[in-house]
Amino acid sequence: YYSALATKNLVDAADFRKDTDIDLSLFGKILCIGDSWTQGVFDYRDDEDNLRGVELPQYSYPTLLASLTGRSVTNKGDAGKTSTTWYSNHSGDVLKGHDACIIFLGINDVSQGDTSQTSTSLTNIITKVKTENPEVMKIFLVSMPNHLNNNTYAQTVNGILQRVAEPEGA
Repeated sequence: YYSALATKNLVDAADFRKDTDIDLSLFGKILCIGDSWTQGVFDYRDDEDNLRGVELPQYSYPTLLASLTGRSVTNKGDAGKTSTTWYSNHSGDVLKGHDACIIFLGINDVSQGDTSQTSTSLTNIITKVKTENPEVMKIFLVSMPNHLNNNTYAQTVNGILQRVAEPEGA
């Protein structure tokens, strides 16, 4: 029912190929939950070396996923949010009508220095998705690629995701 996509199995929406072992044609409507990577907010440094963000939703992975697969995709990305703040801000949102869900959260938990509630928050998000979508076919917990950002961050996030997915037999 759940999948923790380990780095070796990560499906990169921008590099999606039809020969992948995940057949997205099974899903009619896909829900994407996450942070800036999902929302389509990209960081850059200005001329004075200040970190800035620019929102380019047309380059978000949910937009690319919809374009590449022809599936309806709902983007519930919220830049800068940890798993806990995402759940707190969106626990009242209606998430009904989806038969697959991709959750890409956790890196902000690590980068902001607090992973104490990450597992609980991810479990709460999964429970909410399952409750509102009892026929959901698959929930994907997407791991952080080890070669991006800081390997320690990625390893921490990936470990948490595996611990959340394991009780479900993923």
